[in-house]
Amino acid sequence: MIFHLAAIIGVVHVTEKPYEVLYDNIELLSNMIDLAKHQKNLKRFLFASTSEVYGTAQFVPITENHPLHGQSPYSASKIGADQLAMSFYNSFGTPVSILRPFNIYGPRQSARAVIPTIITQIANDQGQINLGSLHPTRDFNYVEDISSGFVAALESDKAIGEVINLGSGFEISIGDTAKLIANLMESKTEIRTDSQRLRPKKSEVERLFAENAKAKKLLEKKQLLFGTIDTFLLWRLTKGKTHATDATNASRTMLYNINTNKWDNQILKSLKIPHHILPTIKNSSDDFGRTHKSITGKSYPITGVVGDQQAATIDRKSTRLNSSHW
Repeated sequence: MIFHLAAIIGVVHVTEKPYEVLYDNIELLSNMIDLAKHQKNLKRFLFASTSEVYGTAQFVPITENHPLHGQSPYSASKIGADQLAMSFYNSFGTPVSILRPFNIYGPRQSARAVIPTIITQIANDQGQINLGSLHPTRDFNYVEDISSGFVAALESDKAIGEVINLGSGFEISIGDTAKLIANLMESKTEIRTDSQRLRPKKSEVERLFAENAKAKKLLEKKQLLFGTIDTFLLWRLTKGKTHATDATNASRTMLYNINTNKWDNQILKSLKIPHHILPTIKNSSDDFGRTHKSITGKSYPITGVVGDQQAATIDRKSTRLNSSHW
């Protein structure tokens, strides 16, 4: 089996060295998949694409049949790579599966990415967060969920010759993401747009929002890990000393307080969460009623426990930053 994840990313690198991006993201794939073509008994060639190939959503949720639109050299290179990979399936029978993850975040992510930079800036306590455009929306997904998706694709023969979205099926703006993280970190920092961080106007992807029905159907993955933004927050503030899955168990969502048995109405109101999607809270405080402390000395308590499939709903709808059941 071959997992091809390598690619040149990063807005600055892409805009300053577009040819290098095109070379690395297409030519090197060409070498790898040509090698794969000659491998006997190759079980799978999994290629990591990206939601960026869709550009700004022309309709939502974005299905795998959504038009492809190269709004940057990076997305153009990934579109070309997708087509090249699929051509080897069509022409030579290479067992290719193309996975398009939406907006991954999690431990060890580069500080250039939006969620790590928000956390870092708040932790530095400078009184304000400087970001690019605040209104674009993203479909954020915790890295362990995306990893589970890759493993599920490897295990499912139905994924061969297919393009599959990996996403939560929910969107949140960059500005609201920053507000949510600031709330979790108990910070009243100012959130502002820094003109130097803005993408070129026509290259900004304004909206990403995944349709994940195909993944549910083909990958047959009924139960997944699900991480939330507070999971990553714990990991980052403890400088990696808190293991991601431990943090997940200790900190699901910050919207329901098991000590007072009340919803945090202020957060609910700010996030405009429809009442009908709020699940029944289970009496499981003994299992999850623990507190993690970050290096700042602050406590981030577990404040909500929900059960099984409903847990996916509350985590995804409340924090809006995780993919639980794609």
